[in-house]
Amino acid sequence: MRQRVSLCMIVRNEEHNLPRSLAGLAQLFDDIVIVDTGSTDGTRAVAEAIGARVYDFTWCDDFSAARNFGRRQATGDWIFWLDADDRFDAENLTRLRRLLEQLPVADELSHDLIYVMSCRSATCNPGVSFDIAHTRLFRNRSDIAWRGRIHERLVHGGSGAGLADNELVYTDVVIHHEGYRDAEQWAAKQLRDQRVLEREYLVHPDDPMTAFYLGRVFAAQRLADKAIPFLRRSIQNDPQSLYSSTPKAASILIKCLIESSRFDEAVAAADSMCQRFAHNFELLYECGAVYLLAGRAVDAENCARALLAQSPSEPTSRSSADQCRAGLAVGMDTRAARMLLAEALCAQGRPREAAGQLRTLLVQDPSNVVAWAMRGEASLCCNDLHDAELSLKSLSALPNATFQTAILRALFCSRSRQFTEALRWARKAIAARPEVPSGWITLGNALYDEGVDWRGCAAALEQALRLNPRLSQVRQQLQRVQAYITTSAQHQTASQRTSTAAGHDADTTPLAAPSGPHADHTERPWGGLA
Repeated sequence: MRQRVSLCMIVRNEEHNLPRSLAGLAQLFDDIVIVDTGSTDGTRAVAEAIGARVYDFTWCDDFSAARNFGRRQATGDWIFWLDADDRFDAENLTRLRRLLEQLPVADELSHDLIYVMSCRSATCNPGVSFDIAHTRLFRNRSDIAWRGRIHERLVHGGSGAGLADNELVYTDVVIHHEGYRDAEQWAAKQLRDQRVLEREYLVHPDDPMTAFYLGRVFAAQRLADKAIPFLRRSIQNDPQSLYSSTPKAASILIKCLIESSRFDEAVAAADSMCQRFAHNFELLYECGAVYLLAGRAVDAENCARALLAQSPSEPTSRSSADQCRAGLAVGMDTRAARMLLAEALCAQGRPREAAGQLRTLLVQDPSNVVAWAMRGEASLCCNDLHDAELSLKSLSALPNATFQTAILRALFCSRSRQFTEALRWARKAIAARPEVPSGWITLGNALYDEGVDWRGCAAALEQALRLNPRLSQVRQQLQRVQAYITTSAQHQTASQRTSTAAGHDADTTPLAAPSGPHADHTERPWGGLA
């Protein structure tokens, strides 16, 4: 027997959004409950025309209160919730219909089942979106309720305990959320979220989810120092790793520590979280990136290989259910892991292996500008000129690759000791993206190899370090150059004094140029080609 399903929504002033959110969807449900929290437009009339039962609810800065009110009005065996700015494409509408048609009747095995769907939120940045696992469909039970003034989640109503893993069924249904596309609307929501979360935190200071969401709000506003204590508290208050937010809190914490120039703490956080959440893709990637920056290339390689072991399939074949389980952000798949691995191999002086990884990546993603640039450089390093020229040709044909193409051309020219051309291309890269250290490092390397303008070389490397003070190879190279400049000046002064005393011309023989490798301009991920 087919189970009856109630659709529950809370809305305010959504007369334009409601028809779009329910297009092709309303007929899937046996009961539609809409809770209106104070509309002043035609929302009620639109909802009633769809066949919904509309209930008024006085808004009290508490999304859970509104959702629990709507849940109590539902008459279906199951409840599915939706926001007015949620959308279904045709493929996911079919998946949802199939799921609703196959819902089990209540028995000992299915009584506790709660279905998880992926909510994919587009942002105001073109091409940037993120996935969050949402418990969207659950049996209409009195012992299940919403908790949290905002970013509300389902809990066991009596105890307030979170949901157990064996209750969750991950589906391939993806819901597209449109509420963050507009930059002004997104900023307004961040401020609203902050206000409501601060109230919630006063009541539940030990709740890991509330601390996480408050930390995330501050991080989104680039207030890293404010975000860090809340993210730490969220992690500390979940010692048994019961909350899905904890690995995400760790990922954001690492980023915030780096943004606040607390690099040693970021590395320490990566060390403590890497083993604890070894199967969370996003966190493991962040740990690998931090290790690479810290000069721990072997650890970065281990993270990358662990990521690839978790992701044996092509990125397009991963289901949204797999993404939810692994903490996989949109666009964060085998390509990101393979790029990290290539960077780690380059940092260990293994360019041939790195080029091989990049070739595999480019089969998956042939328009990846950074991968082509890195492959070209890696091929140059291992004297594979044919592959380096192929990489440069492919890179030059891609749109939006002016900066990377200029970098790679400069490297080609430096290798053949065509320093005038190398300097010209390096300066073109700087003109294209002056805020990225790579152009300045490339200019400094070309001047270093030319061995003429040492002060210009030092100035270029100093600018790279101003942009990113944590580029250790650049700092070491700059120290060698500065030492040479100082020693050369002292040598010249001493020679002039000796020649004056002896009555003959000064010795103009230059000192030997500084030795040692120059900086790797792909010192990544914060100082590289991207």
